[in-house]
Amino acid sequence: MSLTSDLFPVMPISLTNARLTSPDWTPSSSPTNTHSLEQGFGSIGISGNELCLPPVTVDASTSTDPISARRFACRHGAPSTAVETRDDRPAGNLHPSAVDCKWWKQGYCARGASCYFRHDPNVAGLEVKKRTRGFQQRESGATAQAVSNQRGENNGHASECIRIWRATGNSDEEKHDRTGQNSNWKQCPVCRTYSKFVIPSSIFPTPVYGQGHPGNPAKEEILKGYLANLKQIPCRYFEESVSTERLIHVQRAERIRAQRRRRSGFRRDEPPDSRILTQLHPKCRFGNECHYAHLDPVTKEPFIFSTGQLQQMRLDRARLPDRAADRLAEEALDAARVAVAREALFRQMQDLIRGWVYWTDSIRLEAIFRRIHSNKYLTKHWLWHPKRTTSNKYKLLS
Repeated sequence: MSLTSDLFPVMPISLTNARLTSPDWTPSSSPTNTHSLEQGFGSIGISGNELCLPPVTVDASTSTDPISARRFACRHGAPSTAVETRDDRPAGNLHPSAVDCKWWKQGYCARGASCYFRHDPNVAGLEVKKRTRGFQQRESGATAQAVSNQRGENNGHASECIRIWRATGNSDEEKHDRTGQNSNWKQCPVCRTYSKFVIPSSIFPTPVYGQGHPGNPAKEEILKGYLANLKQIPCRYFEESVSTERLIHVQRAERIRAQRRRRSGFRRDEPPDSRILTQLHPKCRFGNECHYAHLDPVTKEPFIFSTGQLQQMRLDRARLPDRAADRLAEEALDAARVAVAREALFRQMQDLIRGWVYWTDSIRLEAIFRRIHSNKYLTKHWLWHPKRTTSNKYKLLS
């Protein structure tokens, strides 16, 4: 049921917190009910508890509550330019291309080149730089970005996520099927670009001109700074090999020194040969491409592997599967030997138990026969009598 205008006469409405002026509006005694919108509030239909209102201009400059005036104007469909408050934006609206993107200022914008706002290289990561004071922020779990070392790869991922992705790809199935559908080893989850390593960084250097263009120069700076920091940390593989080699050479020097003492007949201690202690052969699975520090144990200078040492390390790595197979075979052989020895021990225990039972039974039978032979009556009459039962025999013998 539609309501008519006679039930709801048009009345001027005033706000307590805002001054409403409508100089061109005169009340009408018989307004018409229509559903069209004419110049603001020229003629509006009645629906529910809404009233027909004339064109309204809110003068918020003299209003004590400009927020109430703005809400009133927006509620009744007034244009946005009809409300002017002191805390509003400037009258001149800028184009989105002239406004800096807030996500770009934080270091990463998901829209990339298709973003409506401006991506200024001078303000890239400006907000993050203010918070972190440059590049000195530590990696904080999954919130840190992981940047690939590949120049053509421009995707960022959380450090924990990308580490889990790269760890799960290094499985036996991936190793044997590098050309199939599972060949995702050390590749980006998004673009499948191969990268040897990833760089944890709080700033993601997006391309300056979007995807498909040369990368951001900040990426090279992040890469150089990351590698420079790693070069100050000793390599654990190198240090372990040096410690092992030093122990082996020290033991060899002790043996040589003992042989010299026996030959010369002197028992005084001789200093070890310095040449033996310095002829160390350190190893590292990454060779000269390792990101960590390789320091010579004697000169404390950066150690460079020779071509022969690199070739020997490659041969050692190639022999690792054979050594693992030999170790597994030895473990299986040891397990078989243990099983055979256990079975032999079990048989010996069985023979021992059977011998003990036979010995005890023989002693018992010998006592029974001795008792039978001592009683002649039982021997003559009862033992060979056909009417005697076994139960009676045991009763008489007991």
